[in-house]
Amino acid sequence: MKSHAPDRLPLRQFGWVLALGLALAAGLMETGPAALVVEALAALVFAVATIWPVALRGPYRSLASLGAPARRQRLISPSPQSPRAGPPASAG
Repeated sequence: MKSHAPDRLPLRQFGWVLALGLALAAGLMETGPAALVVEALAALVFAVATIWPVALRGPYRSLASLGAPARRQRLISPSPQSPRAGPPASAG
């Protein structure tokens, strides 16, 4: 396996979660052709994630790059520091 390629398990899990979200969204939609298309898309994503997870590398990286700046910001931003404990400064 190439060192820069993500493992297949996270890609597979990403595809399964995506398929679950699509299936839930289709269940919330009114019965009709649009709901049927979303259900078919959920089934397709589930099948592709199970058989060929590398095909989901593009969407996986896109969502990971969208979440990365927020995570970087949390890591870079300084944590709030408590004021120094010590004797108060004299006023005069």
